This record gives sequence, structure tokens and C-alpha cells, in this order.
Amino acid sequence: MSLSKILTEDFLTCSICHQKFKDPKVLSCAHTFCQHCLQGHLDRNCQGQPRFPCPICRRQCVLPGGGVSGLQTNHLLVSISQAHGQVEQAKAAKKCKICCMKNVSNPPTATKRCLDCEESMCGDCSSDHVLHKFSRDHKLFPVDQFDSDEYVTELRARQNVLCDHNNKDPVEIFCPVCKMFICATCMFLEHQGHDCLRINIAANKRKEKLELCVKPIEKKSLRYDLFKTAAEDQKVSVEEGRKKAKSQVNKQLEQVIKIARQRADDLLGEIDAMSNAKLDILNSLIATATVEQNQLKNAVDFSRKLIHHGNDIDVLQMASACEESSESVQTLDTPNLPAAMTQLQLFTKDMEECVTSINSCFGDAVPAASGRLLTSFKVELAKSAELIIHVTTDNNGDTLCGIWCKDDSSQNRIHIYNSNFVLQGTIPNPRAAEKDGFAGIAIDDDGNIVTRCQVSNEIIVYSKKGDHVRTFHSESPQAVAINSKGHYVVAGSRTLTVHHKEGEVLQSTPDPDVKYIKYVHCNVNDDVIVTGDDHIRVYDSTLQLKYTYGTQGDLDGQVMDPCGTCCLDNGDIILTDLCNGRLHLVSPDGKFKRFLLTKENGIDRPKDVAISHLGQLVVGEQRGKIKFFEL
Repeated sequence: MSLSKILTEDFLTCSICHQKFKDPKVLSCAHTFCQHCLQGHLDRNCQGQPRFPCPICRRQCVLPGGGVSGLQTNHLLVSISQAHGQVEQAKAAKKCKICCMKNVSNPPTATKRCLDCEESMCGDCSSDHVLHKFSRDHKLFPVDQFDSDEYVTELRARQNVLCDHNNKDPVEIFCPVCKMFICATCMFLEHQGHDCLRINIAANKRKEKLELCVKPIEKKSLRYDLFKTAAEDQKVSVEEGRKKAKSQVNKQLEQVIKIARQRADDLLGEIDAMSNAKLDILNSLIATATVEQNQLKNAVDFSRKLIHHGNDIDVLQMASACEESSESVQTLDTPNLPAAMTQLQLFTKDMEECVTSINSCFGDAVPAASGRLLTSFKVELAKSAELIIHVTTDNNGDTLCGIWCKDDSSQNRIHIYNSNFVLQGTIPNPRAAEKDGFAGIAIDDDGNIVTRCQVSNEIIVYSKKGDHVRTFHSESPQAVAINSKGHYVVAGSRTLTVHHKEGEVLQSTPDPDVKYIKYVHCNVNDDVIVTGDDHIRVYDSTLQLKYTYGTQGDLDGQVMDPCGTCCLDNGDIILTDLCNGRLHLVSPDGKFKRFLLTKENGIDRPKDVAISHLGQLVVGEQRGKIKFFEL
């Protein structure tokens, strides 16, 4: 940020009183406040406490023995405030000071300002000023440059600090022993043998030292930028996933409603068809009964009329016809109703079973890897016999790769790549002479690299720079991981052992021997996941076996040469399946969920897997490719 810009922004304003700083005091978090403002804040909120939160960032700060007055004065702000005052003073001088002193009527507007005389002048007076014997070397600045960096820098360069001893002579020397600003005379009188330096030289040395302090902080700040970018990318991915999942639910709902509506329409049609069939039969029977009943009524009516209204001759003449009619209807039989249920009822399954079916139809909302390849890089392998066997990342975004040489294990080594995938260093096999199987990578709580040598029964710890930190004994170690307590969990050829980081054995349990090399990983609950020949074994934090997962094959839940594992925050296990070219997603209770990534996603012979500090899935392929996928 330029000096001129600082002077126009809130850099010079106290965030408590919102006024220009008075006696500015800077805290360890680099925030500055007026001394009296900070004192008032502490009196109101933190009276008598040795530690207090910064009023802006809430970071805990320590109050020195001398109280607020004992805090470091922000001399930079004092110096810049002084320059700001001079700039404001210069801007306020609108008229030529020389003409005003000459009592010139209507003095002209000032066009330049002399920094030595601290006076503003018109064009004529400034031209005369530089011709005068005693002012020809004075520095003049055009008034339109008062806001420039050059003007402010020149002002600050002219600020005089007086000797800490005599308080009258300008400072020329800095004493690094006494931390005092002194003049040349006092240096010879008071500071002999103190390796005093000229102010500019001392300042340059401190600038160089500060630069060394600032560079790693700037580098870390860039990592925060990367983190925030990755987090924002994940937010976009979450929103896209939300939209997609909701769309899938709505489509599934439409499908379920469509199927349910179709089923309802079919049932309504069936009900109508079955009811109509029964009604047709009943209507036909009723019609037949009506016809036959009419025949009976006709026979009865005919006979009744003859009985009641016929004379004797009529009766004797018509009786035979009536009897014949009566006999003919006597053969009629009353119809029988069909032996069938006359009502329909909807027979439904148990509602619980229906809900289960609907739930099954809708499915579950589960986390799913997008499968999108974000980036990758290639580890240069010197020989065809070399391959990647381990990969992990640290909180700085560095990637560590373990390289194994099948023909010559003395060439086994660990490569360390920075976040830009530039090789930063190599840790060679410390037991190359013995051709020991140097391998394994874990990052402990101190940021150190933890490795193993199996034949020599050693756990060897290195710093990130490759310096040896410590070595301790562990029986036939094949893999190492770090649990939440910072302890080293070592998978030996026949045992599973938990060590303190200094080597003390804390727990141990038998673990089956395997044909190939073991892998080990610890989840957030300190469950220990050990990879065997055709399955994984999961132990709890007390090293009691919880379950195994996997059998040999290429179907769901089957593996061919399982290798490295890592865990998601919800406890799901990601398992590399080398020969099948895929990653399994296994539930915390050991059930197959699905294949997270397959060959279709572009992975080939995955050997190890890790989660980066940016939440990306890091896959180390046996032939040297390191790939970063979006989760």
C-alpha cells in the first residue's frame, strides 16, 4: 500500500474513538489503539486481568507489567501521523507566503512549497527563492504533488529524531546493545565497544531480518487463499449437488405419483368392471323374475275373474283353460341369487410395508464424489522396477510420496513436493547399506515425517527438511499411522502396537501376518484400519477387533490386492483396490456402500489414498501419477 493512500484511509484512525490516534499502542496481534481508549476498554471489560482479547480480532493479548502504557508505541503511526499533519498544513496554505509577508494586495495562489522553509510560494517567488544564495539548494514541490508518494517520503526523510542522551543533537547512530538512538558524540562517550551502526545500516539489517520473518507468513497467507478458494469451490459444488439432488427427488416424486395415480386408475377400473359384471347378472335375474312373475299374475288374474265374475256356464266352459294356464306356470321356479360377495373392499398391505416400499423407491441422500479430476502430477521414477507405494499430504499442502524399488530396496526413498508440485527434497534410505525395506509415511503432530525400516526394527522420524529427529525400536514394522492423541500406531508383521512418540509401548495386540505389505490408518475415533491380503481389519481404540471387510474377487465388497485407506469425517472408509482399479466406500460398520471412483473416472492401479488439507481426494497410482479429485 502506498504512503499517500495510507494518509487518506482509516490507517490513522482509532477504531474505538474513531478519531486520529493519540499515543498509539500496538498489540501483539498488530492492531493499534489510542492509549487512553485501550485503557478505558480494559477498565470496562477486563479489569485486573493479565490477558485480554483484542477489541477487533479477539485474539488473546498479554498486558505488560507497566499496564497499557508499557505496551509498544506504534512509532510508525506516530511518524506517519506527523507527515500527515505536514501534508494537511501544506494543503491549507493556499496563498503565497512571501507575497503575504510583503503585504501584496490580493496575493497570488501558491504553486510550490519549500520543504526546508515550510512555506508555500507563487511561481515568481519560488523562482527567486532558488536563486538566493542561502536557499538555492532547497527542495521545492508543486502543490499538485502533495498527495504523491514522493512528497510524503521526502517529508518523512526530513523528520528529525533527537539523541536519547542529550536530547538536542540529531540521531545518527543506533546502539543495538542499549537499543538507543544516539548522536556521534554520545557514541564515543557512552557506547564504546557496543558495535554501534549508522541508522540506515542498522535499519537495513533489521529489514532483512523482518523480510525473513514475513516471507513464510506471506507463504502461509497464500495457502489460506488456496484454502478459501477450495472452500468456495466446494460451496459451489454443494449448491450444485443440492440442486441436482432436489431435482432427482422431485423427478422420483413425479414418477411415484404417476405410478400411484396409474395404479389408482387401474383399481378404479377394476372396481367398476367387477361391480358392473355383478350388476348385469342381478339385472338379468330381476328381469327374468319380473317376466315370470307377470305370467303368474296373469294366470291368477284370469282365474280370479272367472271365479268372481263368470256365471255357471262360463265357469264350466273356461275352467279347463284356467286350470291349464295354472299348471303351465306351476313349473316356474323362483330364481336363485348367485353365491357371491356383493361388496368390494380395497385390500391394502401393512402401511409400514408401504412406507418402506416408498422409501426404497425414493432411495437415500448420501455424499457422492463428483469424480472430477482437479489436477495431477507425475513422480519421475528412475527405473521401471520403481513404483509408488505411499502418498500423504500435510497441512501446508505439501505432498509426500514413498517410492519402492523392487530390484534394489537401497534405492527406496521419500519425495517431498510443495503445493505447486515442485520437488523440494528427498529422504533417502537410511539403511541403504543393509538394503533394508525403508518405507511408510505418516505426519505426526509436530509436522515430522514418520517412517519405518522393517529388518532393523526401527521407526525413524525426520523433520520436513530431512534432518533426523529420533529413532526407536518397534518389532518388524510394516506401516505407521498417527492417532488423535499423537501416538504412533505401528502395524508390524504379526502385531499391532501403539507407541508414545518417544517410543514407549502403550498397547499391543496380535495381528495376522500377510503375504504383502500392510497399510494402516487411524480415523477420528482412533479406530485402527489395517489392510491385509484380501480384506481390511478394523480395530477399536483399545485394539479389539470390530470387523473385517472384503473377500477376494471383483464384485461388490470384493477386492484384489487392497492397499491404502483414508476416512471421511462421517467415518466412511475409502479403500484402494489395486488390481480392480477402483476405490471402495465402506460404511463405519463395515458394509459396502458403493464404488467411489473406478477406471471410468481415470484411475489406474491405485496404491494409496489421502485427504488433502483442501478436502480433495489424493490418489497415488502405482506407476507414478498423483491425482487430485473433487469429493
